[in-house]
Amino acid sequence: MNNFNENQKKILNELKALRLHGMIDALQNQFNNEHVYSAVSFDQRLEDLITRQIAYKDENTYRRLLRQGKLKFMTSFNDLHFSAVDGISEENLHYLISNNWLFVKPVNIIIQGPCGVGKSSLACCLLNGCAREGASIRF
Repeated sequence: MNNFNENQKKILNELKALRLHGMIDALQNQFNNEHVYSAVSFDQRLEDLITRQIAYKDENTYRRLLRQGKLKFMTSFNDLHFSAVDGISEENLHYLISNNWLFVKPVNIIIQGPCGVGKSSLACCLLNGCAREGASIRF
């Protein structure tokens, strides 16, 4: 808490006591850039604080779920390149990426194939996507 006046330090300490760390980061940014934020309405500034807190909470939940899930690989679908030759159609791949198989109409997914074709990587991508949606996972 550098270069903040006593009232600002008090507010930041109270937010810290409430464990609103996302809001603390956003409010420090607002304090440090007062010349920019002075023209922004109170409602917009408050919305920014709340949005940052929600994003902070979601990111912490995601990281906790990944840690608890003990994934073998920290991969996502953006990291992998599948083609029809790999045995998965583009339609099925889109279905898996959408996570509809988990939330809309839950089904079990069985991944099979010979050694070295990317079954574990595909499973980690699926689990990563589930954790991003807030679901508990386990590899």
